[in-house]
Amino acid sequence: MECSDSDALVIGGDDITLDCDGNSVLGAGNYNGIYNEENDDATIKNCNIYNFATGVYASGSNNMIIEGNTVTDTYDSGIYIEGKVMVTSGH
Repeated sequence: MECSDSDALVIGGDDITLDCDGNSVLGAGNYNGIYNEENDDATIKNCNIYNFATGVYASGSNNMIIEGNTVTDTYDSGIYIEGKVMVTSGH
């Protein structure tokens, strides 16, 4: 998936699982690759996220899991966290 003029993927509610299954999310150096604000119990896994200002943005989100993702070529933060988030590697 390629996105250059907005956040690429937005978590839109509680209890959402985004499993990219190894697929890529590609930006143009701005915005967020994956954005979650104030949605709880979300999981983001197995994503390859490239070339965004922030790869994963999570703010005000509780009990969120970020696992098995690869985030590269970000210009601000690879993963920005504000809240109760569990980040695990795997790659």
